Amino acid sequence: MLYTSTQMEQAIQCMREHPDLSCTSVAEQFKVDRRTLSNRVSRKTQSRQEAAHRKLSLEAEQVIVDKIQRAAASGALLEPRHVKELAEALSGERVGVNWVSKFVKRHRDQLTSQYFGYKSHARVKANTDEVRRAFNDVVCLIGCYCPR
Repeated sequence: MLYTSTQMEQAIQCMREHPDLSCTSVAEQFKVDRRTLSNRVSRKTQSRQEAAHRKLSLEAEQVIVDKIQRAAASGALLEPRHVKELAEALSGERVGVNWVSKFVKRHRDQLTSQYFGYKSHARVKANTDEVRRAFNDVVCLIGCYCPR
């Protein structure tokens, strides 16, 4: 079946805007392949153009999504820099300045954690070696517990 990338993009957009429609009916309406449309909507595959611009494969990005989900489940807070460092480690090259925000947009349906809430951001900012040492000194001064 011959169709243009514009037809496929329009069909994908239609599916995302109207999730109640079936892939078959949208594929017939835009004259695109039903299986390809289904795979693109569920992000199982991507266009050649999208694949050429990606730093990471879909599988590598899923590894990052899983890591974010595990951290969120344990109550840990991952900052964007952590996600960027993980992506660079997996890809073996530097990712762009906006890579993390684009990654989050691509996977917003899978990500349940947020990078920053007001309290979480304050907690991360306050979590420094200096603050931890000061806290330890206060605890030792009170005499409750001294881990030294």
